[in-house]
Amino acid sequence: MSRSTDPAAWHLKSRLKLRQLHLLVSLDELRNLHRAAERLHLTQPAATRSLGEIERALGVKLFERTAQGMMPTATGTALVQGAREVLGVLARAGEELAAIQSGTSGRVQVGVLAAAAPVLLPRAIARFKAEFPEVTVAVQEGTLALLLPMLREGDLDLVVGRLSGEVVASGMALESLHPEPMRVVVRAGHPLLRRRRPTLRQLATEGWVWPARGTPYRLRLEAAFHRAGAQPPRRLVESASVLVNASLLQETDFLGVMPQDVAERFERLGALATLNVELPEPTGPIGLIMRPGQAMTPPTREFAAMLGRVAADRRG
Repeated sequence: MSRSTDPAAWHLKSRLKLRQLHLLVSLDELRNLHRAAERLHLTQPAATRSLGEIERALGVKLFERTAQGMMPTATGTALVQGAREVLGVLARAGEELAAIQSGTSGRVQVGVLAAAAPVLLPRAIARFKAEFPEVTVAVQEGTLALLLPMLREGDLDLVVGRLSGEVVASGMALESLHPEPMRVVVRAGHPLLRRRRPTLRQLATEGWVWPARGTPYRLRLEAAFHRAGAQPPRRLVESASVLVNASLLQETDFLGVMPQDVAERFERLGALATLNVELPEPTGPIGLIMRPGQAMTPPTREFAAMLGRVAADRRG
């Protein structure tokens, strides 16, 4: 086995200094050795020497000079990813230490997909803050395409959302919290509320607010209409924004599709109402998404446990 592929040799030779990790990340971002050196307050010869030390220690080429600048090799890309993760862990550890020294208790960085944003996560945060008032909870809402890279690179401690097939295929560590069916919602006072149990076939000509084309649940909805003997609706608005969807439904006679928790929330507020329509099951339960083998900080462990308790109350 060569030096570049021997795991034991890789482990022994990859005990890099912090400044070398910062150099790899900066070089990957800037693609220019001179600018990377400036960012790190190094001279260019010092940066060149440091990069050479890393490549000699590992026995592989990490960056190549091209017309587009210094481009990472396949091995360089893998090592840069590892450097980002290590620096992210160290940054969070520094924040934890600073929090302890300042008399606070730390920070939890949570990503959330739309299905869990309106109900589960706010309830968990409220109960968590009642027990741990000095822990800062930072929330980043977004799509899976945005949140998974942030989780991998250590910018997030965990993500809360639906455990779809795409999430399962990502290789992340998963923990199911609770199943959550989908509901059809309309504005309060909508004419269709007078129908006892409308069918999808009867609703095919209505205007709908749906998930984006090609998303897993959109495909399930389309299949459900076909099974009901109807073509999928053509009067569509495609939106993943809970707030936009709720506002649009209140202002029009469109029909929307929402997770049960979200639908019930708006129903209690008198903003929306639920139609008695059978929908296909969602693509997975609501759950936690974490990095494999992740060592959680104490505040993150407590927050994950709180999410589990809130979900258990919901199931009860």
